[in-house]
Amino acid sequence: MGEVLVRTFSFLKSNVEHYPQTALQCIQAIGAEVFHREYSPLVETFLEQVLRFGFQYPGFQGVDANWQIISNPCHVLNVRVWLDLISRNPKWCSTLLSALIINLRLGGTCIKDTDLFQKEITPRGATKMVPRIEQLLIDRVMRRAKGNQSKAARVLGISRGALITKLKEYSVPDYRYLRRRRAS
Repeated sequence: MGEVLVRTFSFLKSNVEHYPQTALQCIQAIGAEVFHREYSPLVETFLEQVLRFGFQYPGFQGVDANWQIISNPCHVLNVRVWLDLISRNPKWCSTLLSALIINLRLGGTCIKDTDLFQKEITPRGATKMVPRIEQLLIDRVMRRAKGNQSKAARVLGISRGALITKLKEYSVPDYRYLRRRRAS
């Protein structure tokens, strides 16, 4: 089944230039089925292929004669598809979440006011998903910072006090033990 996924992604990648929305919608549909099966090796192959497929950057090109922003219309769809995949099983998708954050940081984002509608913002209980994603992100940053709260707060772009509040709120473990050297 994994090789079918690889061939499917290869086909989608070869046609993404002409049909980017269709490719992203296919990835979302395939992802729904893959996550539904809950077969870890298949999920890992799928997520690896999603990352290799790439990300649609906003590609801001300026404004048109009516002062409307000219950008890649598939950027917001790509963000939505990745968030949908992450919401299906945040624990399995920590790498995808990291990739999303990195891609948004590198390429920025361009969201027009017409891209957001209330009915699209809250499907699948997004209000419940955001805290879970925030918890996973804080946990991962704290682990990488080896429990150094000041360093983690800088990486997250928040104050140390705000980080401490979030650590208590989400019961994130203390990773300072990772800094201790083991006795030989």
